[in-house]
Amino acid sequence: MNLQFSEMSVDTSLAQEYLNKNKTLLELCNDYEGITKNFHPYVYNGKEFIKQGPLLLGTNGEGMENTIQKMASGLKQNATLIAQLEYLFRNIPIEVTKAQVDLLIQYLRCYVDSDIHAGRSTFHPDESLLMIGSQMQWICKTRTLSCLSKGTAAISYLLVTLLYDARGAQECCLYFERPRDSPNVDWLLRTKSPIRGLDSGTVAVVSDDADVDSAVDKIISVSTKAPWHLRRILVQESVYQQFKDALGWKCKNKPLNSDVLCADALTYTDRTFLLDPVQLTEENPSVVTVEAYRTTKEVISLLQQDKTRYVSLWTNGIAEINEVTHSTKSPVVWVNNVADFRGPPQVAEAVFSYTYSYTIYPVVKGDSYAKLCELSQSWLKLDLERRRDILCGVLDKYILLHPARKQFAEIKNSLLTCTLKSFVDVGKDYVCIGMSQPLGVLGYTGDTIFSVESFKSILQGNALYVLSKADEGIDYVVFKQASVPVERGKEALMDDSEVIIWQSGLDTITRVVWTISGTIFAN
Repeated sequence: MNLQFSEMSVDTSLAQEYLNKNKTLLELCNDYEGITKNFHPYVYNGKEFIKQGPLLLGTNGEGMENTIQKMASGLKQNATLIAQLEYLFRNIPIEVTKAQVDLLIQYLRCYVDSDIHAGRSTFHPDESLLMIGSQMQWICKTRTLSCLSKGTAAISYLLVTLLYDARGAQECCLYFERPRDSPNVDWLLRTKSPIRGLDSGTVAVVSDDADVDSAVDKIISVSTKAPWHLRRILVQESVYQQFKDALGWKCKNKPLNSDVLCADALTYTDRTFLLDPVQLTEENPSVVTVEAYRTTKEVISLLQQDKTRYVSLWTNGIAEINEVTHSTKSPVVWVNNVADFRGPPQVAEAVFSYTYSYTIYPVVKGDSYAKLCELSQSWLKLDLERRRDILCGVLDKYILLHPARKQFAEIKNSLLTCTLKSFVDVGKDYVCIGMSQPLGVLGYTGDTIFSVESFKSILQGNALYVLSKADEGIDYVVFKQASVPVERGKEALMDDSEVIIWQSGLDTITRVVWTISGTIFAN
């Protein structure tokens, strides 16, 4: 006798009530295509949305920190409503949206007013709610948000009403448009950034000393609708068969599609696992590739090539934990867990790493760039104090060479107190460690690298590729003698470039590693 269990219904009463109370929103949801055929902005005046002609509100960054904190409070007060709206319109599980709202709130609580945030205020239909976080400063400055689909209309509508209150009863503008062919920001991050985008999914790594059953049980439970959905699984060769057996016990066999070249395929709820694919498939949240690896060195190389934002590492070896977590650029790493964001508000900074506004500099991959990359790797292996000693020695030499220039001594004094921010949070069953990580090779186009900001950037572990005629009267030979990663280079046309480097208002990103040991998840 097969027992049949009915699915529990999801409560969306709050969302339904919100729709019924907002006539303009209800009309949009009932006829989005028809209403958006003629492009008009809606201006919110605190009472209602009024359709009117093109409106330019301009940018105003005054009181931005207070505005951002009010937006965080508004999100917190409306977390349940937001979760229900996302489920009602985009079928995103309630718990997935609540996790995203919590991260948005944490991120906004850590907000620092700057010009590093993305200059964009558009909500694409295939974007997660998280993408709003990387745009929040610009949305608040311009008091404008563009919605490109019926699926995100209700959330956009709610955000603009919260924005009105946060901006002190200033009119705010909401554009409802048809989807455009232009790529969304997450696509740009995925293709151009050193790290994949916010919605790009998790790579799980299962080593030979992992609790395989717990790993399978936990990682397959991650929703396909989550930004950190499971995308790829790398399993050490010695436990690969054990892993496939454990996965097969949970899943069902799936007839192989003739277009998919792999050894086997399994299904679990709404996703398909492709075992031993001949080549990686086009990314799809419902498809997970499963592959074997041999050594820790190999899996580190695979993670570096993948540029994954999220890593779920399953191992009980302390040495392997340290080696993997410190050898990859992934800003979010879970050890023996996945999709767990407990900790102080700063953990959200890791999630949003590499989502800021960057300037792209295409350069030709010549000898100077190759030398800089080599120096950069050696420089990163030195600890902070050793790098500080070397830079202070460099500045001492420049003081002797150019005694009339006072900035060298000023820069040296500033380096003496410069530190890398970090934090540790110990919970009942986890340890959360946050640390600063340099961005890497940065393009520089200013008049001089002899500034406090530039030297602090180098101290923090970055390399500078000078693309301007900076410091024409000063020889960089002292840097070369001390093996400090500073080189002169030239920009190239985008089509002719072999390398793209970045310039950002930030010098470091935050990485967070969550560790859980000794916990059994499998049932």
